[in-house]
Amino acid sequence: MMGFTNANRWSYQERAIQDISAFFQEDISNKGILAIPTGGGKTLTALRAINSLYQKGIITKKVLWVSHMRTLTHQTRTVLSEEIAKGKFLNKLEEIHPKLDNVIPKMLKEASKLIQRNKDEYDLIVIDEAHHTAADSYNLLVGCGKGVLGLTATPTRSDNKDLPFEKVIYQVTTSELFKRGVIIRPKTRTFNTNMNFDINNFEDDSCDILNNPQRNRKIVEEIMSHKTLFSKVIIFVRKKDHAKALQQLFYYENLRSEFYQKIGYIFGDKNDEEIDNDDYLEKNKNYDRSIIINCGVLTEGFDDPTINTTVMGCPSKSTIFSMQCVGRALRRNQNKGDEQKKYLVNFVDDLPNINYRFDNYWTFGEIDDSLEPNIEQIEYESKEDFLNQIKNVFDSKPLLNDYIKKINFKVDDINYDNLEESTLLLYNYSYKINKEKW
Repeated sequence: MMGFTNANRWSYQERAIQDISAFFQEDISNKGILAIPTGGGKTLTALRAINSLYQKGIITKKVLWVSHMRTLTHQTRTVLSEEIAKGKFLNKLEEIHPKLDNVIPKMLKEASKLIQRNKDEYDLIVIDEAHHTAADSYNLLVGCGKGVLGLTATPTRSDNKDLPFEKVIYQVTTSELFKRGVIIRPKTRTFNTNMNFDINNFEDDSCDILNNPQRNRKIVEEIMSHKTLFSKVIIFVRKKDHAKALQQLFYYENLRSEFYQKIGYIFGDKNDEEIDNDDYLEKNKNYDRSIIINCGVLTEGFDDPTINTTVMGCPSKSTIFSMQCVGRALRRNQNKGDEQKKYLVNFVDDLPNINYRFDNYWTFGEIDDSLEPNIEQIEYESKEDFLNQIKNVFDSKPLLNDYIKKINFKVDDINYDNLEESTLLLYNYSYKINKEKW
């Protein structure tokens, strides 16, 4: 894991805590974002930062911790109470300040009422999943004059709306957490359905046509054929009827081997067992092998490190949505060693206006979430052929070629010891091609 030991694997959290302390020491009414990918310890880092603010006397009153989902509120309350009970963070780090129990986790609606009733009780507001703060329902909280710390794995929005924060205080990328071994980079498996669908809007009823018997059979056959790899599975689809149809197919297919202990579905308002969703997900953690098909409920606020496979059963134009989905299967299972594997399974259809493929996110997404490249596969037979192919790419793009000549860049000067691990990336950030901006 790139030379990182258990002692320094999590050192980025220390830097985040220092930056947050400095940010609010400058002005307690500041508004900033902490951006840590799913599985990177966002909640614990924020609690430790708040603890530091109390220790330094930067804050003395209550802290209101706001979530838009009950599962998030419950998760924060659980982590908070467990850490306070230990007396030290993770039972070995810094001492917990007595006032840390003044952190009050609340749902959005109730939190807004508390601020409206008496905002002077609070020094700081923490907003979980802060990429939602562009919504009007957050106006009272972010506009009350108190300091705001936003927490998110994705500090941008798919609709490009501005968020009400002055800056990103601290951000660590997914790739960095892969290098550190904090989360596990998934192995991507792509299966072509060889089916054509005329869908432009993945949010409307046109997605119903994806609930296709032939396509569903393809999904079931591929997952069941690789069941020893894809042992603990979350499948994402857009429509409830689609989830139910897949659940039925998986159920009957599983009768042959009874490999999976549980095959079910979950929506925002119900699940196949008709019990509380929190209880349903907690119950699923106890299975070694299961498949849960979900529609609109497990992209945020769901933490189960036993999940080892994310299946994209629906297409998406949104990198953010895709990242939220795959984040469910990146967490390291502390009960297993460093050799554990995670999988991202993508079912690809022939669709209009879908240039982006998720397995390229690690290259492009961290440059700019809105960057949507046209991926072109070029085969080569040797190192010499590889270099010639690159030159041909440059020659086919005059503005880029002009810039390459201007900076005196020569492909032959690059030492490609291992072509499989070599990356050459040039991109133009401008909406209109600007040869000075490569």
